[in-house]
Amino acid sequence: MVLPQSMQQFFSNEVQQDGAYQTRGFACWEGELSRAKTKFLELIPGIMYAYHDINMRSMDSCYRKSDPDDGFMQLNYCIEGSYAFQMNDGSHYCLGPGDLCLSDSRRDGDYTETHLPTGHYAGFCLVLNLRQAEQSLQEYLPHSDIDLGLIGSHLDRHQGLCLYRSVECARSVVSMAVRYQSEKRLRQYILLKVLELLLVLEEYADEDLMCRRSFTPATLTASEQVYRYLLCHPLEEHEIPDLVRQFGISETNLLYCFKSVYGFPVGAFVRRVRIHAAAKLLCDRPELSIGDVASMAGYDNQSKFTAAFRSVFECTPSQYRRRGTHLC
Repeated sequence: MVLPQSMQQFFSNEVQQDGAYQTRGFACWEGELSRAKTKFLELIPGIMYAYHDINMRSMDSCYRKSDPDDGFMQLNYCIEGSYAFQMNDGSHYCLGPGDLCLSDSRRDGDYTETHLPTGHYAGFCLVLNLRQAEQSLQEYLPHSDIDLGLIGSHLDRHQGLCLYRSVECARSVVSMAVRYQSEKRLRQYILLKVLELLLVLEEYADEDLMCRRSFTPATLTASEQVYRYLLCHPLEEHEIPDLVRQFGISETNLLYCFKSVYGFPVGAFVRRVRIHAAAKLLCDRPELSIGDVASMAGYDNQSKFTAAFRSVFECTPSQYRRRGTHLC
């Protein structure tokens, strides 16, 4: 399959990265500031699938300039972490957990900056060579009636970029894939789920789940400052009005941008960070009782603390402590 220049680094026979290795269908590389794994499959001629798991120890840009290519469509779905990008017109967008981005590869040259706000991104990517994919669908699945041209028309109406929030049906593409050890079966399963996803995208009206709201640099910067502050002060009391005043951002912008970039509402993120801090205390401070740790995490009721802890770690605080493993 011929691929757009921007994606050749993920699918080439040789991965041009320091510390990289590649076997059939799998590539991995690790550098001083990053670690990434990619699983890739050609589902049928013209449709390439890749699963990316990327960790960066720096929040710096991961942008690589590439020339635009014609005749390709790219779909990215975020499962964990987030991926932020800036366009030539100064607009900023972010792909968070559950979000899907459909783009025309001709827009590859419009990106001026990309980075991972949380240092982590996991998700899958589909690259469609439109002419080749159309021919393959007619040959292999003549009754599928999938109209890639109709999906492309959505892109044409929105300047080659469509963002959809909370597309839960896309998660099924990978949710059960781990059950398949045979590459043939894995390819068949993913192909069926991808076809299902393409059918859903055909039916999306312009307003359905669509969100093209961008963020200003000031809003993104303030949200990142709030994120870092909460991580550095996990056991302190945090009220949204106080954060708004401290970091000079409107409450509306903070609530929307924070959830879009980091995947959780501010309040839920605060509670999650507290639970992780409590887990660390359970491991590092054996002299503290469960009640002491609950109180330090802001819970007056130990049973509520236990329920909150179980929702994150799938075990009770006592079980976690006895296990003696530090999962934070």
